[in-house]
Amino acid sequence: MAAHAGTLAPPLPLRLPPPPIPRPRLLIPASSSSSLLPRARRLAVARAASGGDGGPPAEGDQEQRGPALPALSEIRWGELLSPEPANATAVVLTGVLAWAGASLLLQVLLVFATIFAAAVKYSFVAALLLFILIALL
Repeated sequence: MAAHAGTLAPPLPLRLPPPPIPRPRLLIPASSSSSLLPRARRLAVARAASGGDGGPPAEGDQEQRGPALPALSEIRWGELLSPEPANATAVVLTGVLAWAGASLLLQVLLVFATIFAAAVKYSFVAALLLFILIALL
């Protein structure tokens, strides 16, 4: 037993995290400043530098973008109130959203006014009590 008293336990194997996977970098020509180019042009330059043909992207290469919204000048305002169910639904839901927003704003305003009134009231009461306390001394 005395022979085993001085020995150490076998060392535990160290587990190192796996090395990070290198991400591919886009190649942009040195003549163009990437910070000054708009994002779409930078992507086009990067595609051209990486050997893209400049044509429409393949089905798997399409970028994930949201639906394109028309500019205000492209909206046909006269068609908005046409008697179609989709337009009527949109107008009604917009009205409901506006009403809910105004209602919420009114409630927040009432809560603010109540808290402010309570703060003023208790400040006045505290000042009055301090005055009475100082007057009694």
